[in-house]
Amino acid sequence: MGGHGHSHGNENNIKETNEEMLYKIQRIETIKHCPNHWHMDFFSATNMYAIVGGHASATYAGIGAAISYSYYLNRVANMPYNFYADNMRSAGRLMFGGVIGLFAGYL
Repeated sequence: MGGHGHSHGNENNIKETNEEMLYKIQRIETIKHCPNHWHMDFFSATNMYAIVGGHASATYAGIGAAISYSYYLNRVANMPYNFYADNMRSAGRLMFGGVIGLFAGYL
């Protein structure tokens, strides 16, 4: 195209490689003109883990689930045992605490 046979580089262009730029905050113009560099496959487990927040969010989710479940165990100690209700309540309590912890870790 153009017939020049050579191209002239932009001297004011960014001098970083794609790997160096990946985890830095960039201007919106950079992202608009190179969207494939910033795209992450959402259905990949490693990318989903990074999108949610990584190790910090997973730690907060675990701590939130543990705190919520400990409150539940203290409440259930004085109640009669019912297998199905106990399993449903404990699973719900773990999920509730995990979601609250995940939200706190994402912030």
